Amino acid sequence: MSTDVTTGVSGGIEIQADEITAEERYFLASQWQLMWRKFKRHRLAEISISLL
Repeated sequence: MSTDVTTGVSGGIEIQADEITAEERYFLASQWQLMWRKFKRHRLAEISISLL
């Protein structure tokens, strides 16, 4: 069963959400998304933020 969800990409190109690979998601991610992914993998950072 495929989804009908489309993701808008700059330049007016629409890509089916189920066709985007992990590598493409990495290159299409914003700076905030990249930073958040890195933060979520850093356990000490998560513990520190909870103490603040």
